[in-house]
Amino acid sequence: MARPKKELETKTETITEEVVVENTKEKDLEIERLRKEKEETDKQMLELKAQMDLILKQMAMKPQVAVSQQDEEIEVKCYCINGAVIVNNDASIRYEIGYQESVHIPLSELKECFKSNVNNYKDLFKKGIFVFENEEYYDIFKVRDRIDLSDDVLVDILTKQKRIPYLEEMKVLGKIDFALSNSLIYRVADLRRRGKLRDWEYNDQHAFETQFNISVDKCINQLNLLNI
Repeated sequence: MARPKKELETKTETITEEVVVENTKEKDLEIERLRKEKEETDKQMLELKAQMDLILKQMAMKPQVAVSQQDEEIEVKCYCINGAVIVNNDASIRYEIGYQESVHIPLSELKECFKSNVNNYKDLFKKGIFVFENEEYYDIFKVRDRIDLSDDVLVDILTKQKRIPYLEEMKVLGKIDFALSNSLIYRVADLRRRGKLRDWEYNDQHAFETQFNISVDKCINQLNLLNI
């Protein structure tokens, strides 16, 4: 016996309503899940942004430290006739500098060389054997009472003041400091070679040569032979 048509329609409507309700619940659950995922993503993005802001802030600060304390390069010139070396204890830092040549040394590396016991670099800079092209570094490295072997100073001492330069300053335990006197002698010879001592009187030159037991002309020849 067939069911009445109305009863079939009623049951069909009920099933349809149940399916619609079920689908609505699933959609609501899916929406809720997506909402929570979005909240979690937004939270992670905020945290990531905060981290990036911190990193960028730190990066913005680092170059100032690096430039002023580590990577800043210092120009150093050498007035030793045979050249000289700036080196640290284990020779991991090493700069060979020829006569009247310049090198650029990072500040951090030069500080390490100053702290080493290889050479007394403070003393060598004081004597003018090594020279900072930028004079502010004499204060930074605490080099006091330095001897100036620059062209203008030497010309003034030899031609105007008419005295043998740095005679007292060159003595160590009563004896002439060889490194300093050697640098001074060849600096003077180079000045004469370049025509900067035209006003140097014969008697003054003779006194200089007698004091150091050298011939300025022979020193000039040596410079020419060495091609420096």
